[in-house]
Amino acid sequence: MPPTVLIIDDDPAFVRFLAAALRLGGYLTVTAHTGTDGLAAAIAAPPDAVLLDVSMPGMDGLEVLARLKAGPGTAGIPVLMLTASFDPNCEPAALARGAARFLSKPISTAALLAAVQAVAPLR
Repeated sequence: MPPTVLIIDDDPAFVRFLAAALRLGGYLTVTAHTGTDGLAAAIAAPPDAVLLDVSMPGMDGLEVLARLKAGPGTAGIPVLMLTASFDPNCEPAALARGAARFLSKPISTAALLAAVQAVAPLR
């Protein structure tokens, strides 16, 4: 079975783009549009990798990341952070909390697939 990638982002159009690109690349996808829903999805059925937006209303991506890394069933899941922010403190904060990669929006399909392949190789 191909690896599953959980996409957590509040932008429905961007989620559709990510999901379509990953499916074309051979991955299964699960999506969530809030940090709370994404965290619940990861706990219920741990994916092989998570694509997580930094800036979301309510529970932001850094909080979701911290909770994923603190959970016994989710701590080992590689998390790739996505952001359109130019905040120079964002990347170091995400990496310090355990993010595997930090990706900038917009992202090309090739760069997305390369990043995901690095943490969740197709079998």
